[in-house]
Amino acid sequence: MGIPSVSEYKSENNNQSEGVDQKAGFAFKSIFVSSPHQIWRSKISWRIAFMAFMAILLVQTLVLNLGGIEQYRQEQLEILKAEARAAELQASAGAQATQAARQSAIARIVAASETGAPFAGALSDLSGLGADISGLEAVAETGIPSLPALQRSFPDIARDGLAASVKETMGEGVGDRIGAFLRAQVGARSLEAREGDDPDAVLSRAEAALRSGDIAGVLTELQTLPEGGLAAMAGWTMQAQTRIDALETLMTLTASSNE
Repeated sequence: MGIPSVSEYKSENNNQSEGVDQKAGFAFKSIFVSSPHQIWRSKISWRIAFMAFMAILLVQTLVLNLGGIEQYRQEQLEILKAEARAAELQASAGAQATQAARQSAIARIVAASETGAPFAGALSDLSGLGADISGLEAVAETGIPSLPALQRSFPDIARDGLAASVKETMGEGVGDRIGAFLRAQVGARSLEAREGDDPDAVLSRAEAALRSGDIAGVLTELQTLPEGGLAAMAGWTMQAQTRIDALETLMTLTASSNE
């Protein structure tokens, strides 16, 4: 075998170059010319993948949005609950303050009732707090008759009641009239409670009840006196009844203020 000539070498190289070009052209055609169906199928696959991706993204977005809405709803619910609790606490504090103010005003009136002092200021405060003061208005300026005052004034008024009762119940005889006159002048009464339905016995039991603070018991006893004796003690019995009524009103107010 001899060494190839220059012309032969060029011819051989040209043949190899043409072979390479042919292969490259074939490959190019196979991709861009000879496979349009494959390219279309590839585009469809990308579209499907893109649509699937968008669907997943949409679902995730909806889930996130729904979770956010639910969280927002829960937050608003907690806010409403907190506002309701705050309003309830405020109302409770206001009610407690009103209750304390009522109790303070009632305590001032009770203290005044023990001494017979006027209590118009305390009653005005109580009225401003919405309390029913109708049972106390009549004595607010003058005060509630006190128990010591009723006890101090009873002996004198009892003597008047005894004298009027004896005069009304004395007999027709001269002796009865003289006896009644002397008892009325002397004004002697039994100082200890005793049995009997005569005026002196009645007054003795009434005074004993008064010493123990039982004003209602006193009035019950006095109702058995003759009309004249009861009329002579009308002023005192009216004061005693005024105290009873006022204390009952105070008891009602006290009970209502503790509710």
